[in-house]
Amino acid sequence: MGNQSSFSGAKLKMQWAKRNHEALADSIGKYWKNNTDPICIRTNVETGQKHACINLPEFSNWWPLCIGDVIHNLRSSLDHLAVEAAIANKQPSNTVSSGTYFPITTDANAFKPKGDAAKKIKHLNDAHKKIVEAYNLKDGGNRLLRDLHILDIRDKHRMLVPAAAALVSNNTMLILPQNHDGSFDGAAEMTMGHVSKFPLKNGDRIASYPIDQPDHHIRPDVTMAIAFGEGQPLEGEPVLETLTRLGELVSEIIRAFEADS
Repeated sequence: MGNQSSFSGAKLKMQWAKRNHEALADSIGKYWKNNTDPICIRTNVETGQKHACINLPEFSNWWPLCIGDVIHNLRSSLDHLAVEAAIANKQPSNTVSSGTYFPITTDANAFKPKGDAAKKIKHLNDAHKKIVEAYNLKDGGNRLLRDLHILDIRDKHRMLVPAAAALVSNNTMLILPQNHDGSFDGAAEMTMGHVSKFPLKNGDRIASYPIDQPDHHIRPDVTMAIAFGEGQPLEGEPVLETLTRLGELVSEIIRAFEADS
C-alpha cells in the first residue's frame, strides 16, 4: 500500500468508486442512445384525441449493484481516511483499526469530549479532527455527507433500485383549429410550459392533442433521467449527478486531510 500518510487506501477506494461510476454512466448513456423512439403516439378515436406516451425499455438489472458499489466505496473511503490519518499520527494500527471511523452526524454535541463522534476520531491529530467536525456541521449539518451515509445504510439492506424521471415541455408546433371568426377553439388549447413527472413508467401519457394534429407536430420535448426510486433516500434525485457530487465531496475531504498532514 505504500506510505500510510499518503492515504493510499482511501484513494484506492475513491478510484474504484470512480471506475464503477464511469461504467454506470456509460451503460445509462447507451440505454438512452439505443432508445431511438422514446415517444410513441397513440390514437383514441372515441375521445377524438392523440396521446404522446413514453416508450421506456427495462433497465439493466446490474444498475442497482453498480450504484450501491459506488456509494459503499465512497463511504468506505472516508473510514479508510480516518484510520490512515490515525496511523500517520503514530498510533498503533491494531489500536485504531477497530475503534476509528469517519463519523457522519449533524449533532454538534457528538464532537464534544466523550461524545460518540469524538471517540471515533480520538486518535487523529487536532487538525484532522477539526476537518471532520467542520465537514459534518457545515451550514448546520452537511446534507450531502448525510445523504452518502443514509444511502450506504439503505444499500446494506435493500437495493437502490432506480426509476426514470422526466421534464416535459409541450411542443410549441401545436396547430390549434380555428373557428370561422379566426379565433382558436378553446377546447383544443393546451397549457404550455414544463411539467415534471416521477416516477416515469413505460406507457405513461405525457400529453394529449386533438386527433387532427399531424404526428410530427405532437412530440413534446422530453428530458429524461435515471433517478433514485420511490420510497428510497433521495427519491426522484438524478443518480449520476448525485454520485458525481458525492465523489467530489469525498475527494475534497481527502485533499483537506493531505493539506494538514
